[in-house]
Amino acid sequence: MLADASASLAALLRTAPPGPPAVTAEPPGTPGPDRSGHEEGLGLLPFHTAEEPHGRSAEWSDVRGPDGRVVARRPPVRRYRVHFLLWAWAPTAQGRLTLLSAAMTALAATETLPAGLCAGSLAGLGTPVRLTVAPADSAPGRLAEVWAALGRPAEPALEVVLAADLVPADVPVDGPPLRVDLRTGPS
Repeated sequence: MLADASASLAALLRTAPPGPPAVTAEPPGTPGPDRSGHEEGLGLLPFHTAEEPHGRSAEWSDVRGPDGRVVARRPPVRRYRVHFLLWAWAPTAQGRLTLLSAAMTALAATETLPAGLCAGSLAGLGTPVRLTVAPADSAPGRLAEVWAALGRPAEPALEVVLAADLVPADVPVDGPPLRVDLRTGPS
């Protein structure tokens, strides 16, 4: 889910004006393949993931085969909030702020990720993938702590939160149902 969340968010950022910037999933200061040959661009780094306990059903569901028999049990779908550090690189501080401003404008106009941009496990979920930019409930100094953990001085950046469902893997049912003969006496 984390790789799909990063890829989906990167796809959205590539559609933001003034044009498709380079977008990398590498941490700041890391020369990644997505940065080579690009003078400026945006970076996405997932730094915190938390489950939304109120977004989970408590019930398992049956998965039936073509003959109608239960072949597996599906655990409840879970909803997670993935927090990203959205940072920019450019030759100048003004260039970095311009990129972050364009990204903020595009993300603020997008409450849910368009289905066509959802990658992998996020595609075809049937539930919205929600976006929040600079959430109000974020702790003051949270991004400074992320920069410090990366061993880098704090730079202008945005916190972006993507909330999406995760469908756990089905749990196979062991073998066909048993048939028990409850008749008594001679057959």
